[in-house]
Amino acid sequence: MAKLKITIPPKLEIYKDSKEEWRWKIEVKEDIIGASTEGYKNRKDCVDNMLNLKNRIEYLERNKLIV
Repeated sequence: MAKLKITIPPKLEIYKDSKEEWRWKIEVKEDIIGASTEGYKNRKDCVDNMLNLKNRIEYLERNKLIV
């Protein structure tokens, strides 16, 4: 399995879309490398979904699947 190396700190953005639903996205060098696949009615659910992604990334780092 190939490893992913991120050398520039990603930028996280939580925002409201045109339907007034909360979404998140992660950008590196202006490229979106991750984003919510759905809109959320409340900000907490959006943040919880984003934190779930953070936990998955930490798991991959701990198991040396990404550096």
